[in-house]
Amino acid sequence: MKDHIKTHSGEKPFVCNKCQKAYTTKRSLERHIESEHQKIKYACDFCDKTYSRKDKLREHIKKILLNKSVLN
Repeated sequence: MKDHIKTHSGEKPFVCNKCQKAYTTKRSLERHIESEHQKIKYACDFCDKTYSRKDKLREHIKKILLNKSVLN
């Protein structure tokens, strides 16, 4: 609940040490670092798409699998 309240108060105590961008939650900062500074790529096994965030790859794969099950 504390994290949610920060979104309304504008408090952003988690600051990126590379670009000074600030976030309300530690997890948001971690995702930022992962996608913007570490340049990790997660590749789809079904197509040639890549994602900088693992959760976005998972969403993409769920859509593919859902579409396959609907078509079969």
